[in-house]
Amino acid sequence: MPGGIRAIDSSNAANVNVTLEYPSETPHDQVITAGRKLEAYMNDRSDIDWVMMSNGNSAENAQYGDVSSPTLVTYLVDMKEGADAGKLIEDLKSLRPEYEGAEMTAGASDFMSGGSSTQILVDITGEDPALIAEGAGQVMAAIKPVKDVIKVKSNEEEKKSVYTFKLDPAKAKGQEIASQLQGLLNPIPLGTVMIENRQTNVILQPAVDPKSQTDLSKLTIMTAQGPAAVSSVAELTKSEQSSVFYHKDGKLYIRVTADVEPAQLSVVGKTITDKVNALKAPDNVKFTVGGASADQSDDFVDLGIIMMIAIGIVYLIMVITFKTLRAPLAIMCSLPLAAIGAVVGLLVANVTPDFTAMFGVLMLIGIVVTNAIVLIDRVKQNEERMTIREALIEAAATRMRPIIMTAIATISAMLPLVFGSSESGSIVSQSLAIVVIGGLAAATLLTLIIIPCIYELFFYRKSKRQRVGVEAPQAA
Repeated sequence: MPGGIRAIDSSNAANVNVTLEYPSETPHDQVITAGRKLEAYMNDRSDIDWVMMSNGNSAENAQYGDVSSPTLVTYLVDMKEGADAGKLIEDLKSLRPEYEGAEMTAGASDFMSGGSSTQILVDITGEDPALIAEGAGQVMAAIKPVKDVIKVKSNEEEKKSVYTFKLDPAKAKGQEIASQLQGLLNPIPLGTVMIENRQTNVILQPAVDPKSQTDLSKLTIMTAQGPAAVSSVAELTKSEQSSVFYHKDGKLYIRVTADVEPAQLSVVGKTITDKVNALKAPDNVKFTVGGASADQSDDFVDLGIIMMIAIGIVYLIMVITFKTLRAPLAIMCSLPLAAIGAVVGLLVANVTPDFTAMFGVLMLIGIVVTNAIVLIDRVKQNEERMTIREALIEAAATRMRPIIMTAIATISAMLPLVFGSSESGSIVSQSLAIVVIGGLAAATLLTLIIIPCIYELFFYRKSKRQRVGVEAPQAA
């Protein structure tokens, strides 16, 4: 079993998310050409049912702030039944050299988060933008050398070219020149018309399509002296600015994103957290680690709390039923035995535990104690006419057959999950089945041996008195 907790298994995923992203200054035609090339490659594969390619933005999404870069192409891939999504992901990674300058990512789609979330985020917040940028540089330098980190980037890294006209107020009026340039360079909505009973927007396309800084300088505008090049009344300057900005509570902040290998998510997340916490942040600058690793840790904490509550409820019910504190404690000792079996099962199967394995542990709390309850209930009945040791021996012999039968039935029901397939993101998976099978098998065998020993230890004085009382008449 590898030494980490992975994201949800991708080999049996029904859907895969793929992204192809070019730098912001890349011509749109080049982006679409590369996007179509990758789409054709995936459509030609025999293990893919269909591919949906997306690029650009819609007016509806933009109203709610859902705007993506025009140089970003995304794909939703639907795998054929039984196909290995993990192989597709690895094949796509091998194609990265063919798309020079682009960042290509691929991961199993997760129905709970809506994507293949194996990113670790570090937010750098503060008052001074310069100090925030300095802090972001420190974080990126610390994260990049970490093993199993695929790519590190920040929203400040992605730059776009911004051209600014610095107008000479003595030569022209700024409002007039701005209005003319807007009409020349931007589409202008003219209204709507009815076409085949459908309302259609009418847009006047830009009059010019400048391809370079020189073309922008040569744009002709109207001035008080007549038509003239815009360079005669304004100076054109070029600057590189971040294409994406993040704000929190009205303040600017920088987000550093690290893409990591899904199988090592927990290990890499802890390493990055330790490295970031060890950094000395600039004055009034704060580093906050989040993303998939933090979400995974929060989920495990929540599951841990749920398990404690479940164990408490089970114990309370048994105390009320048996009317004693010690017998239920002996029954609860079967839970560590199940944990041993679960770990051994994962080691033997060489399967890395994921989030769904924790659901298997939660299931074991209810499944495993039933065998111990059946055993101890028989012991309690026997104690009315036998010594504790005789009661334990008789109960173990009598209850062994039904305990083993129920365990075999439960294990057999889980076998299809071990050898079958399941969708990624589902709460049923191979790791869940292995945890349940391993835990139940070990607990069943050890319950018949360990639990009677523990029970007699809890009632050691009573058992000793009974044995002495039996031996005394025999000696007489």
